[in-house]
Amino acid sequence: MAMEEKREKDCPSGWYTFMRNCYHFYGDSPKTYQEARAQCESRGSGLLSVSTRAEHGFISRWLQTNDPLLREWYTSGIREGSDSHNSELATFTWRGSGDVMSPDSPQFWESAQNLNNFTSGVIVYSHGDGGYMWNIQEPSARLAYICEVAESEAYRVTDAFRDFVVVVVVVVVVVVVVVVLTLVFFQPYHTTIVEVVVVEVVVVVVVVVVVEVVVVVVVVVVVVVVVVVVVVVPVVVVS
Repeated sequence: MAMEEKREKDCPSGWYTFMRNCYHFYGDSPKTYQEARAQCESRGSGLLSVSTRAEHGFISRWLQTNDPLLREWYTSGIREGSDSHNSELATFTWRGSGDVMSPDSPQFWESAQNLNNFTSGVIVYSHGDGGYMWNIQEPSARLAYICEVAESEAYRVTDAFRDFVVVVVVVVVVVVVVVVLTLVFFQPYHTTIVEVVVVEVVVVVVVVVVVEVVVVVVVVVVVVVVVVVVVVVPVVVVS
């Protein structure tokens, strides 16, 4: 089996595996750079970071084979720390992995001139004479994007999907329970169907709002606990 073929046993359904990483190509719903990052993170992954020539080759070949529209695709690479058009002063950071691109890092620009077009911007894959290579694009552009996660952490993608399913199931169950209880309590009083529906809508809205508030509170508590454990405790111990 070719290394870049999809293998369900290693990566979640719909993801492609290469060199112990899983990749998903989202081309149907274009996003801005920040939206693309948020979408990848919400799925338990990160926006693409390219670290090797082999990885670039896999991405380029996949796009060449599967993107007949020749779209531009976001990576997590962003140009920072430059106030000049001199490309030598630019610093590129892979937000997905946190790595800074050094001059010796593998780079696959479509044209060196592209680096002088912007004092800031993000790295995208775009189609040119040499196939899919790197280019610079404004982060406000709405483009396709590529998410990436290590095979060893692919469970995060599964967990994110599972959590979504759980929420949907809970909402459905709540709605059904509300409908049944409303019918049981209001039908004996010869309440009209319209009145029953109004009451059901009000109750469902109240329940949904309460559930959302509870979820937000839980998330905030978890974040605070993580910050305390990861940041505050080590600092106190060291000091």
